[in-house]
Amino acid sequence: MYKLLLVDDEWIIREGIVQLVNWDSLGIQVEDAENGIEAYEKIRNMNPDIVITDIKMPGMDGLELIERVKTEFPDIIFIILSGYGEFNFASRAMQYGVKYYLLKPCDEDEIIRVLCKVIEELKQNKERQKFIKKMEEDLQRVIPYVKEQFFRDCVMGRLRDEKDVVYFKELLKLPAGKMRLLLFRLDDNNEFEKRFALKNLLDYCEKDYSLLSTIIGENVLLLQKAIPLEKLFSYLKEIKRSFYNYCGLSFTVAVSSEGFFEQLPDLYNEAMEYLEYRFYLGEDCIITRDDVGKKEQLLQSIINFDYQHLALLIRSGNVDAVCKEVKTFFTKLNSNKFEPDIVRTLCIELYISIIRQAKLQNLNEYMKQISKLQNIATLDKIFNFIMSIAQEITEGNYKENQEKNSQIIKTVLKVIEENINFEGLSLSWIAEKIVYMNVDYLGKLFKKEVGKNFSAYLMEKRVEKAKQLLLEESCCKISDIAKCVGYGNNPQYFGQVFKKITGYTPSEYKKMLGYQK
Repeated sequence: MYKLLLVDDEWIIREGIVQLVNWDSLGIQVEDAENGIEAYEKIRNMNPDIVITDIKMPGMDGLELIERVKTEFPDIIFIILSGYGEFNFASRAMQYGVKYYLLKPCDEDEIIRVLCKVIEELKQNKERQKFIKKMEEDLQRVIPYVKEQFFRDCVMGRLRDEKDVVYFKELLKLPAGKMRLLLFRLDDNNEFEKRFALKNLLDYCEKDYSLLSTIIGENVLLLQKAIPLEKLFSYLKEIKRSFYNYCGLSFTVAVSSEGFFEQLPDLYNEAMEYLEYRFYLGEDCIITRDDVGKKEQLLQSIINFDYQHLALLIRSGNVDAVCKEVKTFFTKLNSNKFEPDIVRTLCIELYISIIRQAKLQNLNEYMKQISKLQNIATLDKIFNFIMSIAQEITEGNYKENQEKNSQIIKTVLKVIEENINFEGLSLSWIAEKIVYMNVDYLGKLFKKEVGKNFSAYLMEKRVEKAKQLLLEESCCKISDIAKCVGYGNNPQYFGQVFKKITGYTPSEYKKMLGYQK
């Protein structure tokens, strides 16, 4: 049953309403209070679903009661009891989210009609809360699988859309700082069950450092926050000891350099290369860059150049950032003075990563120029050649992105114009039903193109439409105009918005146009 509290300082009104309605048939249990102070205490004790309250009462009036209760018990639905002269008070109550009221004296039919509406709202709220809870529970069940799949896709370079990467990083609450990738390879008995056992052990230990884990082929991967190597070695030795005690097996682990999440493919390739040195160093060891040798260290900063980040910059059309990345690449080449053949090989790798971001119809032409690159005599000329191609492709992507974005916003503006009377018109509705894209990204794009956020623009367009209707439809009621511009059955809110933008209420504006109220 639903619990209802009836609040009025007049005993005869309270008793009259209690006797007037068949509460059991509505599934409602009723208690009463004679003023706001008593009502507040009863609300704290009984936590009712519905409160019917008078406005004018001694001690604490109805508005004070609503204001105080709404902060502590926001789910309680209020019904206002008001007389003919108390409409201003009732309208103030609407500001606290109250949308039901009874005009005194009220008969049984009117009370039941309002109560049925409230009960329906309570049922809907309950279903909504049940749905949200189920969604949260479902999300918690799938999050571990989402984490693993996301981790695998990023490591293997399959997740190339920057927006998707940002979305999943936020969903999984991954930090923005530097990280290390660890690759574990069992020395004997590399069955899946044993790898799975090792993964579970890694997930269980040191949760403050571990971020993501998965299994790829014969290796168990662990992404960790970057911590001092001494602390990392101590952690790994403890894991080795525990795993040997549980499974009687040892493992070799390769530790990558520090890097950011977007560099995962490079960190993975680096750690895979280190893992090959198990052939020389023996099993049951921890392999880092220090164990690989000086020659590899010299090339490390170039080999691990963030090609994926450069590709994202080129696709996004960020010319300045692309130029900066290319300059950084060649500065490292120039300062280390590698052999010319090595430099050409690295430059070709860079060039290929750049032209892969071009339009498909132009790719073949760019590929033909690789032979030209091989015959350029000096590093400066190679730099100028690659830089010009990088700028050309980036600028082309920038123009294409601008045209695409402008077309999307044109579609949004057209939808607003054609659906100005639709009460449910919103940015999220357009993102989901019309343009099929992330609502946050669409909001940023809209503000960039239009110069103001979506809600402000929609509000202004609706007021413009209302002004036009006030001018053209002289006999039209304000409430009808509110419906015509998307404010449904809420002319009061429409009036507030209209006055906020124009400085006049709709009635005042109508008078200014020369019409009588």
